[in-house]
Amino acid sequence: MQGKPINYRPDVDGLRAVAVLVVVLFHAGFEQLSGGYIGVDVFFVISGYVIMLSLLHMLDNGTFSITEFYYRRAKRIMPALFFTLLLTTVVAHALFLPELYHQYLQSLIASLTFVSNLFFWKTTNYFGSAAELKPLLHTWSLSLEEQYYIFAPIYVAAVYRWLNKNWYLALYPPLIASFALSWFLMDKAASANYFMLPTRGWEILLGAVLAAAPPFKLRTTFVANLLGVIGLVAIVSAAVLYNKDTAFPGLSALLPCLGAAAIIMSGSFSNSEPSWVQRGLALKPVVYVGLLSYSLYLVHWPITVFFKYYRLAPLSVWDSLMVIALSFAFAMASYYWVEQPIRRRKALSRKQVFSISGAGIASFVTFAITVQVVSVERQPTELLATSQPTSDPCFLMNAKHYPGWDSKVCTLVDSPKGERVLMWGDSFLNHYTKGFESLAKQQQLTLIKYASAGCPPIMTFESFALPYCDEFNRNALELIEALDIDVVFLSAKWSDHQQAGLDRLTSTLEKLDNLGVRYLVFGQSPQFITDVSIIDDQKGQGKASNAWPTTIKEAINQELELLITSGDFINPMPSLCEAGVCEYKLNGEMLFSDYGHLSQQGSLVVVNTLTNDIERWLKQ
Repeated sequence: MQGKPINYRPDVDGLRAVAVLVVVLFHAGFEQLSGGYIGVDVFFVISGYVIMLSLLHMLDNGTFSITEFYYRRAKRIMPALFFTLLLTTVVAHALFLPELYHQYLQSLIASLTFVSNLFFWKTTNYFGSAAELKPLLHTWSLSLEEQYYIFAPIYVAAVYRWLNKNWYLALYPPLIASFALSWFLMDKAASANYFMLPTRGWEILLGAVLAAAPPFKLRTTFVANLLGVIGLVAIVSAAVLYNKDTAFPGLSALLPCLGAAAIIMSGSFSNSEPSWVQRGLALKPVVYVGLLSYSLYLVHWPITVFFKYYRLAPLSVWDSLMVIALSFAFAMASYYWVEQPIRRRKALSRKQVFSISGAGIASFVTFAITVQVVSVERQPTELLATSQPTSDPCFLMNAKHYPGWDSKVCTLVDSPKGERVLMWGDSFLNHYTKGFESLAKQQQLTLIKYASAGCPPIMTFESFALPYCDEFNRNALELIEALDIDVVFLSAKWSDHQQAGLDRLTSTLEKLDNLGVRYLVFGQSPQFITDVSIIDDQKGQGKASNAWPTTIKEAINQELELLITSGDFINPMPSLCEAGVCEYKLNGEMLFSDYGHLSQQGSLVVVNTLTNDIERWLKQ
């Protein structure tokens, strides 16, 4: 590249199109692309490649300047970002309930200061608002890239000058170290692993390696063609075969990232005609989507969030197509009216670009802080209900703390002459606490609670995100013996485990049979598309009915009942639902605290409705 301009590669823009399309279609609800989130990883590889080429070009031509680098980055990133944030803030202000709007404003500040990956790492947890209610969640990847840009130009310039351009020594060790850290943390800090630069940096560095120190040289057209095909198959396979339960990133991220790398390498073989995949990616319609990709990525997720928020129902095929159409329309508006005009204006000096960018950031941040301080009054039916529980030593937010569980503290009702009952499960067991306490007092039962967020009472359950659930569950069996338990109440968010197979529950039931204890399994309770307070605010005012369609199909409880052949099963759905429509509010009180966890009032209503069935079962 020395002394020559950077050769434009339309196939790289085509690869951008592939990356953004799998992300957009995934978010729009196309289940065939259940792993469409890997498009972000493809973007990381492309970004590392393009940025490294740019830095090398400036260094080889003697035009390198850190100020120039950030000037170009600002012109590229800030206009479309400001456009998206402005529109998103206006719509969020108009639609969102106060609590949700304040959460949005906090994420707005984090996005503008390029720390949203840190923000969402800290605030996205088991009991946080659903991802569907976070219009700026996708900016975590932009923040991560910007953090990389802080170090990249300085590091590259230092290697170029003082390490004699030894890119193999400069790039491969940190790439390997970052990947190893990501692999190591998969079962130890899953959330941090997903959001943080040290564990994601290897994906960007992989692109940098392709630009400066590729692992091998392509010598034949056949190899270039084969590499391109393998790369495309790898990306598509990951997008189709992965899902939300796939351990990611870690080893799983290798498939899409190496796929992107293979395609980039395939297109770099210049001694022949373009490879098959390169020609396909260079088609004008594909390249056009690639040119829109940045704006499309920015606008598509807020549009998806607001559409779901307004519809309050799972997206139909027509809804999904509408989301995609709106995303392209706003992306084109951003590209033609904002992004391109700014990038093409040569008259804008560095000082002007930095001043405008700084002023824009300052304006948004000042607005967000002011609104939160002043607390602008809105008029919803009630504030957004949160499911964050108060401190409860019997419901663990992290299963690794199970050794500190205390049976004396967690004996909620003590009836020395009655049967001893252990509540065992996750948050969808914990939300029955108030109702079970009332039941235990009526039936003179001793009630003990043993629950942990996200941990179903399934002995064979394993999760990279929740690595201590297996130990937590094994300890439950020991407690049953040590505490002389007679009856076990089991419940969980069974909908999360249907894809992996509800028959895994039999691993627990067999253990309980061997221990000689009776068990009663509570089926899946209702869940809604979003928090019930939002449904009430959007659709409930002035209506006689306080009911809304549930997202849970009754088939899940039918499947559970067939598994539990002894009849030790209770279906809670009929206590609130009829024909798939469920009550979420009774006598002015919410029966749920969020999208599916019962409130204390809801717990009492459901358990009281089931009391006769539970009482008959206990007397068997």
